[in-house]
Amino acid sequence: MSKRKLLAVLLAAIMVFALLAACGGGETATPSPTGTPRPQPPPPTPRPPEATPEPNPFPERLHIYGPLDSRAFRAGAETPSDIASWALISEYTGTEIEWTLIPQGADWNMDFNLLIASRNLPDLMRQGWPSVPGGPNAFFQDGVIICLRDLIESNMPNFNQIMHDRNGWATITYNEDNIFFIPEVRKEIELGVWMGPVMRGDWLDRLNLPVPRTLDDLHKTLIAFRDAEPDGQPVWGMSGQTLGTGNTFDIGQLFFPFGIHFRFFQVNGQIRYGPIEPEFFAAMAYLHMLYDDGLIDPDFVAQTRAQQDGNFMNHRIGFNFAPQPTMVSNSMAEAVAAGTTTFKAIGIPWFRLNENSPPYVFHNDYREFIASGSSVAISTQAQEPEKIANFLDFIFSDEGAIITNYGVEGVDWHMVNGQPDILPAFFELANDDRFLRNFGASSTYPSLRLYDTFRHGQHPIAQEAIVTWSHPDNHDISRALPSFPHSAANQATIASVMPDIDTYVTEHLALFLTGQRPLSDIPAFQATLRQMGIQRAIDAMQDGYNIYLARSRK
Repeated sequence: MSKRKLLAVLLAAIMVFALLAACGGGETATPSPTGTPRPQPPPPTPRPPEATPEPNPFPERLHIYGPLDSRAFRAGAETPSDIASWALISEYTGTEIEWTLIPQGADWNMDFNLLIASRNLPDLMRQGWPSVPGGPNAFFQDGVIICLRDLIESNMPNFNQIMHDRNGWATITYNEDNIFFIPEVRKEIELGVWMGPVMRGDWLDRLNLPVPRTLDDLHKTLIAFRDAEPDGQPVWGMSGQTLGTGNTFDIGQLFFPFGIHFRFFQVNGQIRYGPIEPEFFAAMAYLHMLYDDGLIDPDFVAQTRAQQDGNFMNHRIGFNFAPQPTMVSNSMAEAVAAGTTTFKAIGIPWFRLNENSPPYVFHNDYREFIASGSSVAISTQAQEPEKIANFLDFIFSDEGAIITNYGVEGVDWHMVNGQPDILPAFFELANDDRFLRNFGASSTYPSLRLYDTFRHGQHPIAQEAIVTWSHPDNHDISRALPSFPHSAANQATIASVMPDIDTYVTEHLALFLTGQRPLSDIPAFQATLRQMGIQRAIDAMQDGYNIYLARSRK
């Protein structure tokens, strides 16, 4: 064959091969031995594009202003992030927290005012927001904080449900249905029962005296303490720190059995002011009698907490109003364990005027699941308010509640029959060191608090006191006012009237108590209060309370 013919044959073969390749998608069917084309493997499956990772719903960084619990501080914490629960929250959310802390022992209001004046605001600000001057609405109007109503609806389903279940919205809702802060929520009402009447139980035992239940019983018991000198030294029956200021240790709580408060309260929905009520004379006469009988420490007004606790533990007083006896529990437990003393402080029931009258209590903590004293607001300078709301809502989730209340699984607790159970290692910690593990006994920042872990931060003596005070037979809260917000106008009225009245009342209650002003002057004292405008404050309180009641019924 000539070279030309050979070249033509080769070109023809190449063209046929190319045509077959084009029609077959680039594959040549290989004939089988029978002549039937063999099936070819399918083309490779295209690799799917790499999935785009979901964005973190929580902020990458979060700047919080607030306090460090003093007990955690004593145990060595420098910031709340040194507390195991906070560290675990950061790990779960992927949020790095920067803290601006209120210095230990500082004036909170002054420190907060300096922060606001700087206009260099953190993302979250912890305050007792309902009690800030002007109320949170003023800070909203001044462009310091944002309204949270829509964020709660869209980004905080856990918190939303918890508040709904406890009918808590009326406590934190301001005019135009605005909500400005996230409060602490108590799962059980016992968490609000943290203070009450405390007595030397060992003195009762030594003198073979029953626990006093009425004011007459109390009078007789204090006389017995005074006369018997149970530990061989002069005794004042009771002490306190103030009269009529609302301090935890205020001896004005002896007004309660008369059915009145030394400030505002309510009867069947009507706001009252104790010092102008008819029962005020009898209440003041009772206190004066105790003082005149040498049963009240004359230095009570100048007492500090340390001095009062010292007098209680050093056998100078036998009764006061105080928090659950935690402050004296360490010394008491150590001494009793060492066999060096029989000292015993006990919580006793709230007093009745007589055996058939109610044991009135006017502390709203005894009736409220919402604790706004530990609340946070989001500032207007926060860059990602939606993510911050997600972060706060995680704290109120089931998982968040376990972290904040119990700490780290396997270290502080383990699961038993579907419920968290605290491990022995936690109980082996010193009392202050427990505050490095969880939020359980601390109400420093908002969370859903559980009584189970709160009580484990207390000594057994304190736990017994809470059981006593919270028993329904031992307190009556029917006249106590709840916490409720005020309109800007009502807030301004109260702020303009009450400071002068509070000063006048505090001064003259002490004068009536000591006899420096005779009880016969009480009508003139009450007339002065009316002249000072107490009715304007009552009307403003009534307006706010009416709004609260209406919201509570929704």
